[in-house]
Amino acid sequence: MKTLIGCVVLFCCLACGPERRDDPAAASDGDSSVVAAALPDACCAAEEAGRALSDSSIYQLGSQWINQDGANVSLGDLRGRVRVVAMIFTHCRYACPRLTADMLAIEAALNKSVLEQTGFVLLSIDPERDTPAALRAYARENELDPAHWTLLRGDATDVQDMAAVLGVKYKRGPSGDYSHSNLISILDQDGNIVFQQEGLKILPDEAAAVIEGLLDLS
Repeated sequence: MKTLIGCVVLFCCLACGPERRDDPAAASDGDSSVVAAALPDACCAAEEAGRALSDSSIYQLGSQWINQDGANVSLGDLRGRVRVVAMIFTHCRYACPRLTADMLAIEAALNKSVLEQTGFVLLSIDPERDTPAALRAYARENELDPAHWTLLRGDATDVQDMAAVLGVKYKRGPSGDYSHSNLISILDQDGNIVFQQEGLKILPDEAAAVIEGLLDLS
């Protein structure tokens, strides 16, 4: 699987494809124990819509996802904030919670004004099991603030395309669990990858500095 960022151009035609069907798992999910806006910063995406995306923006994929509240989300809806992104699956009991903890450390390292312009996104590599209810449970278990965190599931093709663009390798084993890259990506406000860190238990200082550098706080 190619991991070059430029491969996004190969997939941008997905944005012009037929409308995707609503996910039956999301439609049947009625758990409302966590109340959060679908995308509290959706207005930011609208404000940015007039500016053309670069060929390297992951938002060129145009794919549709479903968040932890069962709402449909397009990648373009994420535009407007700096995004800290990783791919996980909620049944993981070691690497994924650790990867999430590293993202929480980045969140904690940001001051309030920076955090208000930053969002954290977890993309599931296991859409079969990661229903919105499972994503909500994972968010509760890891104490993810819904004001700043978005958890998404897509169909298998969109997951593969996203993994290719982010450079994440994953493989399903006989047990149904996955081996995968432990990679955190930082996207600028237009969805361009500007920084990646690979591995676990990495100090948040460099990532936090990158985020701060992307924001005009003057």
